Parts: sequence; C-alpha cells; structure tokens
Amino acid sequence: MAMSYATIGEDPNAEAAVEKLVTRFYENQHIAGVVYEMAKSYRLSRKDERANHICNLIIGKWPKSEHALWAQRDLARFSISIGDELNAQAAADKLLADFSKQGRIAQAVYDIAKQYHDLQKYEEAGLFYQYVINNWPDDEYAMRAEADLVKIHINLGDEVAAQNALDTLIADFNEHPDFSDTVLLV
Repeated sequence: MAMSYATIGEDPNAEAAVEKLVTRFYENQHIAGVVYEMAKSYRLSRKDERANHICNLIIGKWPKSEHALWAQRDLARFSISIGDELNAQAAADKLLADFSKQGRIAQAVYDIAKQYHDLQKYEEAGLFYQYVINNWPDDEYAMRAEADLVKIHINLGDEVAAQNALDTLIADFNEHPDFSDTVLLV
C-alpha cells in the first residue's frame, strides 16, 4: 500500500503506511529490504527528500543489514548527483567506516566511483576506483575499477597512462572468467 500511495502521489498516506509497516514488522528479517524498496520507489519518482529520509531510517533502525549499506551508498550517490561535495564526502566516509566489513562493500564503493565517472568528475572517480583496487584486489569490482581507470585515461587523452592502466588490468585479471568481456568494453 505504501508503494501504491507513493506512486500515485499521496505522500501523507504513503508516509503513514511506511510508519505502520516499520512499527508492525520491525523485527521481521526482511523489513529492511521492503523499506529499501520504498526508498527506491521514491527515488524513481524523483522524490529525493523522501527517499533520503527512508534511507536514513534504514541506516538508523537496521544498521547491520545489507540494505543499510545500499541506503548509505544511495545517500552518497544522491549528494554527488546534485553537486553537494561536502555531503557526498561525508556519506562516502560513513559508508567506509560503518560498512567496510560487509561482503558487498567493494560494489558499493565502485558504484560511488561510477557516479562520479558518469558525471565526468574523473579525479574523484579515479580515487574511488583506486580505493576498490587497493582494498579488495580480488573482488570482481576491482577488475571493473581497473577497466574504468583505463577509460578515464582515454577520456582525458592520456595515452601513456591508459596503456599503463591497461597493462595492469591484463596482468592482474587475465585469468578472470569475465576478463575478455571487460577488455572488450575498454
């Protein structure tokens, strides 16, 4: 019901339904995921303030859940998208501090880098890509990060750096099952 209300623009009813859902099913193991779907629904409807509120709710109520990781990532990506560097850095710092032991942290950090990359903020993207490579070198997202570093150097017209990055990618991941597809994309 909450998602239906949000979709048709009845925000007060949607908010009440979310509050009822959280109160009634607070202990349910799937509640963080269900509430996160609400945040995604608001984000798709361009109701970013409400999506951010729900992300913060998830982080506060279920801080150990995987959905709290995604909520924190989403807060960082939103701040990046609106050019709010101060809040973007604070959200990224919180992600790294609070969720560094979560199994999907490399993907979350990669997603932040990708947000910067898509906005052509190559320096910031490069820093986050390098963070993934340095901290989770065996993760599939390290391979993607190395490939995206090659693309950054290509976009900047730095052929020497692009070739060096490509050589590193080849040396580090030539045995990976997805290696040929990754190099093809580069």
